[in-house]
Amino acid sequence: MGKSTNSQLWPILGKICMDGAQPFDIVFYLGIAKSDDANTYLTHFCEEILDLINNGFDFNGCQIKIKIDSFCCDATTCSFLKKMLNLAHIMDA
Repeated sequence: MGKSTNSQLWPILGKICMDGAQPFDIVFYLGIAKSDDANTYLTHFCEEILDLINNGFDFNGCQIKIKIDSFCCDATTCSFLKKMLNLAHIMDA
């Protein structure tokens, strides 16, 4: 995104828990601003990940089960997801 646009890009990244695994793109949201409601912002991700947790998926004839170990976020995203007040900007002032 360049400085000539008001658009913002909000990624969700994931990482498989195994040696040498690198983060990968799960989904990108593009818009004027992120939703004010984390539930709205994450609806599609939650629907899909719940299906994968409950049913897994087939890969080369093997049924793969999904388990979420953790989420890794910067302070702004973490506070947004937890619906908390972000004090990071106050601490930098």
